[in-house]
Amino acid sequence: MRRDAVGFETRGEHTKGYYLYKADGWLELEINPEIYSNEEKIQVNWQKPTLDFAAHGYVIQVFRDNFNYFPSVVRITDKNKKKCFEGYGALFTVGNFEPTLNVDYTINDDEPYVRDNKLDENHGWVYDTKEKTLDTRDITGDGQPNLIIINNHGGCHGCQDFFLFSLGKEFKLIFRQDMDGHYGEFKDIDGDGVFEFVGYDSTFQGWYTCPVDSPMMEIVLRYRDGKYKLARDLMAEPLPAYAVEAEVRREAEDELSAYSPIGWCKNDAIVVPPVWRYMLQLIYTGHPNDAWLFLDRYWRWGWLEKQSFLEEFKSQLSQSPYAADLPLK
Repeated sequence: MRRDAVGFETRGEHTKGYYLYKADGWLELEINPEIYSNEEKIQVNWQKPTLDFAAHGYVIQVFRDNFNYFPSVVRITDKNKKKCFEGYGALFTVGNFEPTLNVDYTINDDEPYVRDNKLDENHGWVYDTKEKTLDTRDITGDGQPNLIIINNHGGCHGCQDFFLFSLGKEFKLIFRQDMDGHYGEFKDIDGDGVFEFVGYDSTFQGWYTCPVDSPMMEIVLRYRDGKYKLARDLMAEPLPAYAVEAEVRREAEDELSAYSPIGWCKNDAIVVPPVWRYMLQLIYTGHPNDAWLFLDRYWRWGWLEKQSFLEEFKSQLSQSPYAADLPLK
């Protein structure tokens, strides 16, 4: 996937075999012949925006492609008609989990979706733009209006990209977050009028287990000094009762007793996902020392195997984009 600060091009699972590229003013998609038997081009009709808004000196438009197969394309231009952003996505309303201004995926002819008792010729969703308003409130507290664009690029685990733009005198991207394998949202958690971003850290997705069984740790990011940073105080939780640890141990024993347990292995040591999931829970909620003590209590194999597991665990954890701000001591 290739991206830059105000636009991006994508290749991958979410286009179901289509490769995206730009040519002659069109955003085009070509079917991958390795997946589809025929080739055809999908083009975006730039002359007929589905949604068209003017806000703070910018024009925000949403377009559909000629087959109406794919997520909407968002284009933002300034007062001089200079293109600021162009890419797949949906306009997002703060406080709602789902995009409220998105022209969603088309459903097949046999089961067309209807919204507001209207159905378009391509059996897609129809929105009455007169009843819609564009959410450009200041959510960072810097006095500048903001716009959120979300690109839900699918995948078997659910993946979203969030783009938070400033619509002040200078158009700029102030926050970009990939939610690989989960979803996110903007919420004012502490009630100060500045919205935090709540998402998940996927660093351990697929680490010695399948993605479905991988721990996804919740993170809270706060906007401070022009950046979104880990808000450890908003992530902190009380130390779990011993009954929680006991349940983790029971779950781990159940998995170990399976015919072919999945997990980290070295010699006769087999560490299953519930163990490091609980360790991560303790670390991300402010109890790193208790994570190491839990591992001490749980371990029943040799010292060398334990050191090897810890080395790999900490190496994986260091790859987290939030590693520098996590409490590890």
